[in-house]
Amino acid sequence: MDEVADEAVVALDEGVDGREERAARDYNVPPQISKYFSDFGRAVRKMHFEAASQVMHSAVESARATDGQGYGRNTAEVASWKEILNAFGQLAMAESHYSQLPFLHSSRHLASKKEAEMRRHYGITMDSFSRISAHLLPGTVPHHICQQSLAFCDARETLILAHRKIVTANESADEPLDTIEESLARVCAKVGEFHHPLLSDLAHNFSIETELLRSLIGVQRNILYTGILETTIRLKELRERLLFWLKDIDWGNQKKAGLFSSAPKPCEKWTRCRLFAYLHSYHAWLTLKYSFLFYETLGPYVNPLDAPREGDESVDRFTMHEVLSPIKKREKDALMAILIDRSRDAEMTYIAGRDYKCPRRGVDSLLVAPSSAPSTTTASALPAGKFPLLYAHAPDKQVLAAHYDEMMDAIRSTQMTLDDGKRVHIVRRTERDKYTTYFYERLESRLVVVLVVPAKRNEKDVHIN
Repeated sequence: MDEVADEAVVALDEGVDGREERAARDYNVPPQISKYFSDFGRAVRKMHFEAASQVMHSAVESARATDGQGYGRNTAEVASWKEILNAFGQLAMAESHYSQLPFLHSSRHLASKKEAEMRRHYGITMDSFSRISAHLLPGTVPHHICQQSLAFCDARETLILAHRKIVTANESADEPLDTIEESLARVCAKVGEFHHPLLSDLAHNFSIETELLRSLIGVQRNILYTGILETTIRLKELRERLLFWLKDIDWGNQKKAGLFSSAPKPCEKWTRCRLFAYLHSYHAWLTLKYSFLFYETLGPYVNPLDAPREGDESVDRFTMHEVLSPIKKREKDALMAILIDRSRDAEMTYIAGRDYKCPRRGVDSLLVAPSSAPSTTTASALPAGKFPLLYAHAPDKQVLAAHYDEMMDAIRSTQMTLDDGKRVHIVRRTERDKYTTYFYERLESRLVVVLVVPAKRNEKDVHIN
């Protein structure tokens, strides 16, 4: 990459006369580069960022092999285009890592390998565009692309910081909500500036993502200053808006082919799904952080893979789980926190559900009664379908200890009616045979105990956020 940049600087420092400068202001993208740009955009729209990066790498290698033939009218143009192609390859890799960032990642995740790698690629991209832009004639096509790309990277950085600061807002004096909102407002103003096709494909969903983040800031402000009622209203408004975006998508009918089987714009579909999942993740975080429940406010999950029947405009009848299929497993597990519910009739609740065929009426019946009352959980209370992960919730360790044996008996009583593919396996920390471990985490004043994982899974595959 540095070799390409140095080559561009040397070539452009040679200078051009007046006629060349006037002509340079009007030239278009060379045909050979246009082909690679087209392939790059196609890969980006399919969310194939690594393939998009490889397209640009191939373009640079082709330019070197052909001595720049078809890549520009002179050495300066060829060198500058090679640097731009290289920078877009780095940008595609950075976007790939951005798309895999966990939801609501706080400051303790700053040193994570994924975010560090993402920032490295963004840094290389911005350095490349800055260097080449400084040696290009203002008004030329490559100069315009460089300036647009720098603005795009700056906007993306703002969004990354906003995701994190929403979690840590008002926990330190230097992260006020108003400052975050002002930054997002500047991003909104920049969205309309990304006219070049290469950037418009990447920035297509900036406005949706930014609007959601600004709305979440409003929710956070309501929690701090206006109380629960106003907060639940805002969350409901957010949910309805996101449901409208999901209903606007043609999901197709081929479930086995994947989430984007018939997708004309998979990038847009993925982003809308990610934002909807983000809202649920944020809701789960609020539930745990403030110890009050928004479950009824948010309502059931939505499964966009179950296409609505003809004439049926209702989305609420679905349960949303497959919407998470393009998202990494760690984020799916974090979202499962929303299934941790508090029962009004019992001290303990345990909820089965991981392959997400669990109807709400099934969840309501999965109660473990206090020790003074007989167990109300029977085999018939378990929902149909697979549920290899089960959460048990108790207000404190004492309650958990008091009901642990009873809960284990209730789980065992359900095993006899289930085939091997649907069984919930009890796990022990001290046993290292076919079972893995059980463990618990304290979340605020509540104890969440994750007790079971499928026997065929490895311990390293278990993630709890």
